[in-house]
Amino acid sequence: MANEKWGESPFAAVILKEVGSATPDELRTWINARVAARYQQLQGVVIVDDFPRSTAGKTLKRVLRDVYATQPDAAAATRPLTTA
Repeated sequence: MANEKWGESPFAAVILKEVGSATPDELRTWINARVAARYQQLQGVVIVDDFPRSTAGKTLKRVLRDVYATQPDAAAATRPLTTA
């Protein structure tokens, strides 16, 4: 995601094994406690049902970037990613 100070900041899209086992804030806090440098800390976490995938089954990271880079409130969202 875009960041005024660093240019870009890490952002995580996560699929939980057990629905409701963690919140985006809990995950962000847990991860950031284990990252040494401030510029490596996550700006946001979003929980999704599934990642967009190609016909070969590979994760389409560009689709994730496009969706969440254009939605500044995505860091607070907990919703499934839907693509057309």
